[in-house]
Amino acid sequence: MSANGEGGKRQRGQREEKPYDIPGFQEALLDAMNSAGVTAEETDMDATILKITNACGKQSHKFFNDPRCQKRMPPAECRAFIGDFVETVMSVVSSALYDKSWIEKLSWNGPLLMLSFSTFEGGKCFNRTLKTEIIQYVDDGLLTWSEEERMQKAMWNALDAAGIGESQKKKAGAHLQKAYDDAHWSSPFGSSQSDSLGGPELATLQDFVKGWMTIFLGKAWSALENSCEGTGAQVQALTVIFQKLLDPEAPCLPFHLQTTVPAGEWPFIADCAASCMAEAEGGGKKRKLEA
Repeated sequence: MSANGEGGKRQRGQREEKPYDIPGFQEALLDAMNSAGVTAEETDMDATILKITNACGKQSHKFFNDPRCQKRMPPAECRAFIGDFVETVMSVVSSALYDKSWIEKLSWNGPLLMLSFSTFEGGKCFNRTLKTEIIQYVDDGLLTWSEEERMQKAMWNALDAAGIGESQKKKAGAHLQKAYDDAHWSSPFGSSQSDSLGGPELATLQDFVKGWMTIFLGKAWSALENSCEGTGAQVQALTVIFQKLLDPEAPCLPFHLQTTVPAGEWPFIADCAASCMAEAEGGGKKRKLEA
């Protein structure tokens, strides 16, 4: 049975979960694996391809039956829907292939395009979107997913570099991610002075970093206390975390702020860490680590 049902015609709600025969998917996947040299690393290609196909097929089945698939969408809404689909599929695939070092080398654009065509064929979500535009929506979804993956790894590595204890790292990582999300809206935008050298872009970056650092410190105070003895060591840990996160080569920031990070070690980070700690202590804001 193909992904489209008996005789190639899609019958909503009747698709079997196994086997998943997705037109063009395995061919595109094999091409991508050959191009990335994966075939030389894997001893059982058939099993690997089957594992990926089944993981993707399950998500295809889920989205095929999603009510949004039968909703007429303007292009912007369709882009967001496909982005959600791509991010969901890639999250599942990366979990299934967590032990494979080659996953990030693979170009997933082709396989995901075939998967999108198969999943949403017969749906109404593409009624206002040209078929030739779907590849761009897939590319956008892949970029968003890869950025999220990159930032999560960078956050974990930053906590490692700062010496955050193993018992504290998981919660601290969750707090760092949540603080990043909150900082998009809650940072003290407009509080930094724009100078002739940095301009308004640098001022915005400083406000965002100050917000992110302040929110993180409020949430993860216990992790710093339990990992570092004394205020000085805690300030140093906070400084190291954000120096790693704001590496100018690959900063963990919203896209439009990434090119604003100064080259080299940015003194503002250490100054900001000391200021945030002083404000927290001066205001009596020592908090228990949130659950």
